[in-house]
Amino acid sequence: MEPELTCADADAVHCRTSEPTAFALPHTLDMSAASDLQDKLKHLLATGHPNLDASGVGRMSTPCVQLLLAAGRASEKAGTGLKIINASDVFLDAVVELGLQGEFSNWTK
Repeated sequence: MEPELTCADADAVHCRTSEPTAFALPHTLDMSAASDLQDKLKHLLATGHPNLDASGVGRMSTPCVQLLLAAGRASEKAGTGLKIINASDVFLDAVVELGLQGEFSNWTK
């Protein structure tokens, strides 16, 4: 089992005082990143802390949007409340282009 993320994991976690610890999504979320993203989302959902910082996303493809959509729906069923903070323009544009802004508006802050 993967250890819980802490602020000491500076390369993987973006820590804030006003928000809970959030996993920093990588710059490139394309097909080659989908498997790693899926594994990370499963871990975050299992720990009950699915908080994501999307400020650094500079490229995002449909498969990764689909994974995030599935994670959001799973978090709603589990009652853990996915939070996507600081969504970049690229992140938001990808969601809008797929017509999913309604669902993602429940999770983006």
